[in-house]
Amino acid sequence: MAQLPAGYITAEDADAYLGTREPWFSAVIEDKNNALSQGRIYIDSTYECISYYTSNENGEASDKVQIANAELGNSYLLDPNSLFSSDAKANSNLTKNRVVAGDVESEKQYNSAGIGYIDPFPYITSLLNGECSFMASSVQRNIVRS
Repeated sequence: MAQLPAGYITAEDADAYLGTREPWFSAVIEDKNNALSQGRIYIDSTYECISYYTSNENGEASDKVQIANAELGNSYLLDPNSLFSSDAKANSNLTKNRVVAGDVESEKQYNSAGIGYIDPFPYITSLLNGECSFMASSVQRNIVRS
């Protein structure tokens, strides 16, 4: 089985940022590290970050990327489906639904541009604005299971 990438922030630094917020505070270290890995996968699959702006002099992710990773990790612990379940993330892209009863006919037309997408984490998108841009292709997400 492939190893998940490490988060952009360590569990210890996320502890300092998140403090006593639940469910982070009560989670064991293995669950925290997994949640941070899932948060990083979400960031990498949803945003395109300019490495010059996202890395500090030590080669670590910027403070904004680390905070985003911690927030997403806490969201993952709260609900593991929150990061990768597409059902709750997008409005129906159905733009036309034609049904005819006589001689049975059905037609569905979908908007392929992703308009109707609801950003599940607008705070994260806002936080990363200027360092990372939203990838339009990320509207159709891959489901990652651990």
